[in-house]
Amino acid sequence: MSRRREKTRIVFYMETLSGGGAERALMTFLKHLPRSRYEIALRAVSAHGPLACEIPSDVDFKALLPSFEGLSGWRLALYKLRYKLVYSLPSGVLHRLLRPSSPQAPDVEIAFVEGLTTKIVAAGEGGGAKRVAWVHCDLKHFPWPVGQGVFRDASAQARAYAAFDEVVAVSDVALKAFEEVAARSGVRIYNPVDHGAVTAFGESVCRTSPDTPLRLVVVGRVTHVKGVDRLLDALALLAAEGLDFRLTVVGTGDALAACREKAVSLGLRDKVDFTGFLDAPQALSRECDILVCPSRHEGFNLAIVEGMMLGLPVVSTASGGPDEILEGGKWGVLTENSVEGLAYGLRQMLTRADLRRRCRALSLRRSGDFNLERSLEAFDRLIGKLLNP
Repeated sequence: MSRRREKTRIVFYMETLSGGGAERALMTFLKHLPRSRYEIALRAVSAHGPLACEIPSDVDFKALLPSFEGLSGWRLALYKLRYKLVYSLPSGVLHRLLRPSSPQAPDVEIAFVEGLTTKIVAAGEGGGAKRVAWVHCDLKHFPWPVGQGVFRDASAQARAYAAFDEVVAVSDVALKAFEEVAARSGVRIYNPVDHGAVTAFGESVCRTSPDTPLRLVVVGRVTHVKGVDRLLDALALLAAEGLDFRLTVVGTGDALAACREKAVSLGLRDKVDFTGFLDAPQALSRECDILVCPSRHEGFNLAIVEGMMLGLPVVSTASGGPDEILEGGKWGVLTENSVEGLAYGLRQMLTRADLRRRCRALSLRRSGDFNLERSLEAFDRLIGKLLNP
């Protein structure tokens, strides 16, 4: 007998609602999964993050901790104490606190990002619900859940993933790394990208003879793994050669302050702007000329696909997911994963208008391979296979 009801109740679990690629991909799913087939709930450890305001009104949302936006003094200190308390609780307890209870018990529970949410769902008593884990990074080369102590070691992480009925990776690169690390199979579903939302502000304009310096843009979290620090090193080399440009970094993260300081120390104060998080980075990106991904490791990279949908030429390090998106350099400039590699690729793109024109056309062609409908169809197939084997 099929377990599937008239509507399938799905609960997504997240740690926070920050502006990273995983959180943005989740919001796209929440907005576009058909309500004729699904009842959707979202559970978070903390409601903090700029994407909290994007949760659709018909999604059943609950967080153990509110946002700490605007808190200061003793209120912020109290929040931090509560934060530490929650994170010290056993994962099974966190699951009981978060999981919807009967009669709204879920059919499917999805840990939509690596780390704590994976640990929580794995440790919980599922009550018959199918469990799915989503993997957004290369766990072989960027094993952050173990490195940050979420899991004691790689074996503990593998045991957690063994508790899931299915594991989804966002690229073939991420899937292969996961299968090596966890010693189990998974499936690949590309992150959903809403072409209409991305291009709502129009495509970019590729300038061939700019009267002003060419504009570079990076979109994403400003953390060590995202490599903005070494992009600054590469741009300092190009500035010393006399090349003119402007860089805009869109996003926030724990390396933001250090990158601001580094830009000043490298003499790039007048060439680099940091905007912080933007609700609609596409509006700014379309005014730029080249999208850059300087990451050390990537599971996918949503910003590259969105930039390609806008018609931006792409320069990216060979860092995993970008290799797959650009197919080894077929659809853009793929560089060695180093400061020197970035400098070389950017030098080519900055000095060659013909290369920018060609890569603009390639971006628009390739972006058609990543669309919302395919990701939603893949999601439907996954749920159908789990509940109706």
